[in-house]
Amino acid sequence: YLQSVQPQTANTAGGSVIDEDAPVRVASVVIRNHRGEADAPLSYGAAGCFEVEYEVVAPVPDAVLGVSFENAYGAPLGGLTSRLAGIKLDVSRPRAVMRLVLDPVIFTRGLYKLSVSIQDEKLQRFFDVKPRVTTFTVEGPSLASREVAGHVIYPHHWQQDGDA
Repeated sequence: YLQSVQPQTANTAGGSVIDEDAPVRVASVVIRNHRGEADAPLSYGAAGCFEVEYEVVAPVPDAVLGVSFENAYGAPLGGLTSRLAGIKLDVSRPRAVMRLVLDPVIFTRGLYKLSVSIQDEKLQRFFDVKPRVTTFTVEGPSLASREVAGHVIYPHHWQQDGDA
C-alpha cells in the first residue's frame, strides 16, 4: 500500500547535487533483502543490503560514502559514513560497488527514503549527493500495534528480578 501511494524515486543517477568536475559519482543504488532480492521489502530482524555503485572519473584520494535515512514524511532518522568503519572507497577502478549491510534491520513497518553521498576524506566537500535517491519498505512490527513507538526498535532484552 505504502509504495502505491508514495511516488517511487528512480534508482539511477538523476537528482544529483554535484560539482560538474566531481572526480567520483554515484551511478546507481539497489536495495536487497535478506534473500538477495532487489527492491523487495526488507524484514525487521533480518539483514538488509544497500548497494551503491559509483564511477570514478578522475583521481581522488580517500573518498567516503555516506547514507542517510528518512521516514515517509522526510523526517531524518540518522545516517552513517564508510569512514566511521574505517572503510575507503576503492577508486582504483572506473566502477565499483560499496555495500552497507544492516544486520539486523531495526526499522518498524513502513516506507523509508534513502539518500546517498560521496565526500572527501575530511567530510568537508561533497563530490555527489543523491537526496532521496530511492525508497524502501520494511515489514515487521507496526506503530499501529502500540507495542512499539517511533521508527526503530532498538536491540534490547528485558530482565526482571528473579530472572536467571
